[in-house]
Amino acid sequence: MNTSAPSWDDLYELANGQSGHVTAQQAAEVGFSPQLLHKHVQSGNLDRPMRGIYRIARFPPSEHEDLVVLWLWSDQQGVFSHETALSLHELSDALPARVHLTLPTSTSRRKRIPEGVVTHFGDLPPSDRQWFGPVPVSRPARAVLEVAAAHGDAGLVTQAIDQGIRRGLFTFDLVAPAGRYVANAQGWGTPIRPTRADGEGDGLGDRFYARPISGVCVEPPPSDWPTVAAELGREMDAHLRVAQYLPSRTMQLEFAWQIDQVPGERDVTALRKRLARRFTWA
Repeated sequence: MNTSAPSWDDLYELANGQSGHVTAQQAAEVGFSPQLLHKHVQSGNLDRPMRGIYRIARFPPSEHEDLVVLWLWSDQQGVFSHETALSLHELSDALPARVHLTLPTSTSRRKRIPEGVVTHFGDLPPSDRQWFGPVPVSRPARAVLEVAAAHGDAGLVTQAIDQGIRRGLFTFDLVAPAGRYVANAQGWGTPIRPTRADGEGDGLGDRFYARPISGVCVEPPPSDWPTVAAELGREMDAHLRVAQYLPSRTMQLEFAWQIDQVPGERDVTALRKRLARRFTWA
């Protein structure tokens, strides 16, 4: 136990990067015992927003302090994700009623979850997270994929994809699985139908190679653009699997090839060029 005299300067320094908050363990490291913390709560020098977490009362208020409290509750291991991350990145108009927090898989499932919090378990690599002020959050593309993987609102995912591409936060290639989810959920896609014994189906069998291709149209495409895109794909032995057109004029397509006919990069580039010429992609 730390037996040094309590230092408000040290406590303030700890709290400065956490919107004025510290944990009981952090406070103990600069000389504040549980009894002393309780005394300062009673005198109004400290607030206690959650058990084991304290806030310096005179610290200037800041935005998203509730998230800081939850991050400290997670032992600084959680990452704000899913709909919460979309909201923080301003990739949707929806304000999630609950906070989504992804915890490491090693976290005890017996940990008592605060009210209004939805927990997910996964080990996010550093490349999939970034800092939003004093707390970590899933990167935009990761957040879109998280909501889609959790079977979230398809309209919300569509809006997030559209805004993310429009703002240059990611390309369609990075969120293609989410685009496929939206297409299937809203009936925009063309699901692959494995070939049956009677010959019915798409001829691709149970295994196939899929590749997303996207572009931004200079002008709105013709009304029959999905049919045209499918025909261009068939010319290169590709089946159109997903076809979407977003308000940002982004055309999202996904083509599939038989597993024994995986195209070379030159062939994919050639198909992209054909599509770009036909639909006047920028």
